[in-house]
Amino acid sequence: MFKNLFISIVLILIISPLLSNNQQERHITRYEVKGQEILKKASEKMKTGNDVLRIDFTYIIESDENDLYDTNTGKTFLHKKKYNILMDDYLYISDGHLALTFLKDVGEVHVNYLENVEQSMNPAQLLDDFKSHYRAKLIREENYNSKIVYLVDAIPNEPQAFFKYRVAVDSKNHELVFIKAYDRHGGTYKIQIDEIKRSSEIPEEKFEINIDKYKKDRDIDFIDLR
Repeated sequence: MFKNLFISIVLILIISPLLSNNQQERHITRYEVKGQEILKKASEKMKTGNDVLRIDFTYIIESDENDLYDTNTGKTFLHKKKYNILMDDYLYISDGHLALTFLKDVGEVHVNYLENVEQSMNPAQLLDDFKSHYRAKLIREENYNSKIVYLVDAIPNEPQAFFKYRVAVDSKNHELVFIKAYDRHGGTYKIQIDEIKRSSEIPEEKFEINIDKYKKDRDIDFIDLR
């Protein structure tokens, strides 16, 4: 669950501006204003337009309470409402109409209409939630992997599993460097951006959902949720 939610949050940061200016009526500090500006610039920088973005990333899960440290790599292809996310034994695909989840470790494929996908895997719904229910604040600048980065905290207005998201943005070019989520049990979930490539050539096969292929595979349990 946490991996799914966290990957979706990363999509939100990449696809559109994280926070709107329609904040609740309250005093906004200059650090909050600056934090909003930084995240908006980072998101604008990574809008796909008519191009395709390929993002290679490393994700790291840590928990002192459970003595856990897990790290792995993944890759994402993004084009407007279409996406292809591969991480571990999880594959998520949207062709802009349908959404498919392939759980390779258990041999299950779930397919549904994109608008019916639960909030934790629906970028559009998550975007609205993030805009309305989080506030950003610039914490500081620091050196990270030979880069000077802005550290911005996104704090939910209401209690939830993750009480804080820390976002690092390159101070020179406003590219996203990493995002780190903090749960209430001492665990952290970090996505580090390793490389971003932009291309005008659209790999349509990455966004294809071949339902018949999965239905015919006897080793796969196909679950149609439409």
